[in-house]
Amino acid sequence: MNDPLIVEAQLAARDAEIYRLRKYNETKSIMLQAEVNANIGLRAENTRLTAEIAARLYAMELAWGLIANSYGGDWQLANDDWKQAAVRWRDEHWHPALQDKADG
Repeated sequence: MNDPLIVEAQLAARDAEIYRLRKYNETKSIMLQAEVNANIGLRAENTRLTAEIAARLYAMELAWGLIANSYGGDWQLANDDWKQAAVRWRDEHWHPALQDKADG
């Protein structure tokens, strides 16, 4: 025969295990949702940064187009200060931008 105290203890142990499993599942669900939310946030940030980089590269291409075609594309017509500034900008800004594009 089953002793009522033993049955009650077994039921209490079963209830405690069910409670523990429910809490574990709730915690796991919360953690998974947090991970999903974090990934969504990272994707959004990646999209934003990619767009910003593209916009900056486009602006640099426009700037270089203006500089390169100044004086009708004949830099010999420009004064020495302008030529030095154009060469410095090209070397400091345009060439690294081309290198970054090639690396990407």
